[in-house]
Amino acid sequence: MSLFVTLYGIAVAEIILGLTFLLIFIKSLLPQHNIQKESLYGTRTLHRLAFKGSAAIFLFFATGDILFGDRTELWEHGTFFVMALLSYYLYIQSDSIETEEEKEISQGEQFN
Repeated sequence: MSLFVTLYGIAVAEIILGLTFLLIFIKSLLPQHNIQKESLYGTRTLHRLAFKGSAAIFLFFATGDILFGDRTELWEHGTFFVMALLSYYLYIQSDSIETEEEKEISQGEQFN
């Protein structure tokens, strides 16, 4: 009984995580002037939580694959785990590049 509750709990967590990524994508298509800088989206806290949640789920699945000896699923979950980590790294890099560009733009406006 508790195994089914755990599996359904993970399924619900995956659905919520998927909807969170969908919300982030849809909000990124909206004009930027409508976004409040103090919100979870504006401070990009929601982005970081979604990426970390995704990595945690794949880590959980990979651990289960190791414990139950399912090599094919371990390969699959390991690949997606690496992809999630690379995506998070690229996201962090893009955030720092964007900050640097904004700094250079503001310095350029001071000299004009």
